[in-house]
Amino acid sequence: MSGLTDQDAICTSENICAKDPRIRSWDIDWEHDNSLHNWHHQFDLMCWPKAQIGLISSMFFFGWCVTLLWMPRMGDIYGRKWLIAYNNLLCLGFYLGVMFAPNVYFLAAVIFLWGFFNSIRTNVNFLFMMELMPSNKQNFVGTFWNCFEGCINLFATFYFMFVSTHWFNFVAIGLIFQ
Repeated sequence: MSGLTDQDAICTSENICAKDPRIRSWDIDWEHDNSLHNWHHQFDLMCWPKAQIGLISSMFFFGWCVTLLWMPRMGDIYGRKWLIAYNNLLCLGFYLGVMFAPNVYFLAAVIFLWGFFNSIRTNVNFLFMMELMPSNKQNFVGTFWNCFEGCINLFATFYFMFVSTHWFNFVAIGLIFQ
């Protein structure tokens, strides 16, 4: 490991969590380019198993998978307009729940529910938008919409690389566009 001192090699999450006597104290170097202000620090997830930490973010996709086959049908049965309106209010609440979660268990539950209702937000919203679009514009708008949605992850990468390391600010920007 080039560039690492003996102390850096000792100061790992495994050794910190095992209370290795060689480590008297440790602190995150917030001046380092790779230090992010995120849930890992906020909820003190340093000593949690990596699988459980990954499960927190996976809860969104679990919720989405649970509803993907039947939730979009609700738009056909009850009408898309009101379903989308109510869903947007719910998702606004979930967004705020993610931003102000008091603990990691609440956060995981809110992320699951957000994913649960994401079938309406993405699938039903897209269909409703296409229905309102003139047929000669549907191909362009549908392609543009999906490309733009895919670029959000790219934008997030550049945001954390060049703008800020604070997750809350990025999520607040997303809340504005919610």
